[in-house]
Amino acid sequence: ARPACEAPATAGYNFDGLARVVWIIPIPETSNQCAGLLCRRHADAMTPPRSWELRDMRPALPEHFAPAPSAPSRYMAPTPIAASAYQPPVPIPAAKTPAALAAPPAALTEPTIPYSSVDDLDSEPDEEAGQTAEPAGPYSPLLARAFRAAG
Repeated sequence: ARPACEAPATAGYNFDGLARVVWIIPIPETSNQCAGLLCRRHADAMTPPRSWELRDMRPALPEHFAPAPSAPSRYMAPTPIAASAYQPPVPIPAAKTPAALAAPPAALTEPTIPYSSVDDLDSEPDEEAGQTAEPAGPYSPLLARAFRAAG
């Protein structure tokens, strides 16, 4: 059986790589007649690689020897939506045209506070408090200059 499985082997498997076929066969008399041995659980759960064919050659079990059905899954399949519960989608209002979006508002195109030069800024440290001057507000001359240079 598989290395970590302690259940007894009940089937063997072989494969043909050129034909892309995997066979599950009844347990052989010698282990050199198959590529590996599997317990019933692993033989039933075997899936071949993509685009390969699986051929289970084991004889079918009679009804009274069949394994017990597995426990129900905790996963619940989604239920279909009843026709009365369906609501059509709400239309979205039309977006603005590209021409309306192209022109920025006038307030963003011109600086609101004029400045004379960078030398007018008070950037000397405040010696009484041991700190520098307050940081520039949202309309500082440096920001206006930077935005004007950016276009």
